[in-house]
Amino acid sequence: MSTRAWDTRPKKICIVQLGRIGDLLLITPLFSALKAANPHSELHLLAGRNNYRIVEGNPFIDRVHVYTKRPLGTLLLCGTLLTTRFDVWLDPKEHKSTESSMFARCARAGTKIGFRGDKVFTHPSFQQQSGGEHYTLRSLRNLQYLGIDLASPRPSTGPTPEEDAAFAAFRAGNDLSRYCAVNISASKPVRYWTDRKWVELLCSLPLVCGPAVFLCEARDAERVHGIARGVPGSLVFPTESILGTFPVIKNANLVLTVDTCIVHIAAAFNVPVVAFYINLPQFYIQYLPLSDVYRAVLSPVSGAAVETIPVVDVRAAVHSLLCETGALGPANGAALPPSILKNMQ
Repeated sequence: MSTRAWDTRPKKICIVQLGRIGDLLLITPLFSALKAANPHSELHLLAGRNNYRIVEGNPFIDRVHVYTKRPLGTLLLCGTLLTTRFDVWLDPKEHKSTESSMFARCARAGTKIGFRGDKVFTHPSFQQQSGGEHYTLRSLRNLQYLGIDLASPRPSTGPTPEEDAAFAAFRAGNDLSRYCAVNISASKPVRYWTDRKWVELLCSLPLVCGPAVFLCEARDAERVHGIARGVPGSLVFPTESILGTFPVIKNANLVLTVDTCIVHIAAAFNVPVVAFYINLPQFYIQYLPLSDVYRAVLSPVSGAAVETIPVVDVRAAVHSLLCETGALGPANGAALPPSILKNMQ
């Protein structure tokens, strides 16, 4: 690892990610890279009220500041930033944000990396390369300002002992060994697959996949139970927070999910994943899985909703992935259709 503009003196660094859960998980490689370059660095995170829990207990993050959007809380947060002297302030966001700009103005730091065109920043954050670039790789390129070469893009998480124990009890109570984790929930209606297609797919998967263990957000509880009733042997594991999904995903032999943060949690544990995406290259390239083995299934027409993805494509993606992992015999040599991407393709 290059350290041409870096040294071993303790550094106090704050990284900003106020947005979605998945986006925060995807910048965790920044923390591991910074700690690797200088283990004595004090790494802070400024997170939002909706995403901070995803990094609870992360071993590379020393302190988390949470923006609650409440007036008193915001005032106290600004006060903390004004009285804390950082060496580096890093906001990898590509687009302008009023909130990010406000906090950057409050922060005392000699080096401020952020949105190009905002004068509060001393260095512009890197933009996507021509032809598209993964969100994590683009974020990591900002470390070049500090003389740190690109590091592993693998996301990181913290320990979840309570959630691990709850799922271990669930597995023991259901005599569950090998299984497939299935997430049906998405952040937008256009990212959902249909209930009928889930049932058709899961009833036709090879036995080697094991039974389906469903995950979903609370708003989809009734829906997921309806799907589960149509899939013999399947189970639903209720989770109270996003942390509850960690043990389900890290112990699965395969994850099936629509495009959501579950894709990136699977990457943190390097679990093979088949994920469904809207066919918009400028978007899906940024959020492809980072697991070593994956298949990304695209909607058949540019811009079409995930619900248009045919079952036969997902089945082909699963079969191809299982052959690669050795769970099934060798593949028959047939090429995958262009709507299925594999392993950083």
